[in-house]
Amino acid sequence: MSPEYLCELADIADPEQLWRINPFDQQKLEPIERYRLDTGVALRRYAEIVRQLESLLGTGNSLVLTPLSRHGKAWMTIPAPDSHKRLLEARANRPAAAAEEGEV
Repeated sequence: MSPEYLCELADIADPEQLWRINPFDQQKLEPIERYRLDTGVALRRYAEIVRQLESLLGTGNSLVLTPLSRHGKAWMTIPAPDSHKRLLEARANRPAAAAEEGEV
């Protein structure tokens, strides 16, 4: 899924954009509103990760995510490990018919 599509899904899940509400007021939301808020936030966070990954396509780099807490993470770009480089090379060298069908 593209980052744009994930953001569209987030807008559908949270049409009122509850994520823009002051965090203190978010604590007063009804349970169903909280679910919509959390769903929208999770989809937007995932969209950002997908956006980062897409930006690395063809660069030979990898994205490393390090959990800092349940709600926090750090990320950085590093050169792809050799095992990942071999996967990239194998994918680049596969027959065109397999590439079109999405096979590895």
